[in-house]
Amino acid sequence: MTEPLRPSASASDHAPAVAPDTAVNGVPDSAVAGELRRVLEQVDGVQKLYPAHPVWQNIAGAAHAAVTGEAPNPVAVDASGDVVTVKARIGVATGHRAPDVARAAAAAVRAHLEPRRCAVEVAVVHIAG
Repeated sequence: MTEPLRPSASASDHAPAVAPDTAVNGVPDSAVAGELRRVLEQVDGVQKLYPAHPVWQNIAGAAHAAVTGEAPNPVAVDASGDVVTVKARIGVATGHRAPDVARAAAAAVRAHLEPRRCAVEVAVVHIAG
């Protein structure tokens, strides 16, 4: 037979077990990712956004997408440290140079997150043609 757990009397034991989903100025990572999605969609030459992490690399994301029918946000944001880390994978439209579009996309993300320090990774995964 098991005994029920008794609450601890220590105030430090009342801290949340899981870190909150916060990023820029207390805004949840998921909300910031949505903002950055809109920022990236406005960059000249970005034709499409792809999931930041391929679905096969993210089993939990694949399961969530299968159950809810919702596609994962294509922009990944992690603000757990001193630097906001952003990852995005883009498709580049015909008539645009992929390196230029990737640089413009990264610059747009940095401008949006300013004055926060950030590390931005933009990968070109498709070039229309």
